[in-house]
Amino acid sequence: MDQMKDMILEAVEMNGIENVVMPLMNEIFLSFTDIAGTRYVDNQDVFKRLEKNDPLLLEREADNEYDSNAIKVLTTNGEKLGYIPKKDNSIFTRLMDAGKILHARVYSCYEADYAQWRVSIKICMIDF
Repeated sequence: MDQMKDMILEAVEMNGIENVVMPLMNEIFLSFTDIAGTRYVDNQDVFKRLEKNDPLLLEREADNEYDSNAIKVLTTNGEKLGYIPKKDNSIFTRLMDAGKILHARVYSCYEADYAQWRVSIKICMIDF
């Protein structure tokens, strides 16, 4: 089972979620949230390239010094955008730690006050 999951995750990373055996997958909507920590991203230009429905990767960061439930949000090119907010991440963390595959899509993105970007995302679970 773990080997199959690893193969699927590798295929998703290499080809994008939308190109991996779509007939066998169900995408289950879980929640909308805003990415936390966008002001701390070194390359702010990454936000200017985001468009609605762009796929995003979610990666557990259990060794995060501020939050052991941390989930990093990345572009499909591996560029860090921030984190799932601490107030929202405990259920997603449990799902990911149990081997469930979660991903996200950009819902909206705009530059808010004080040079901080507001990026709303749609979080889904992939079920086979």
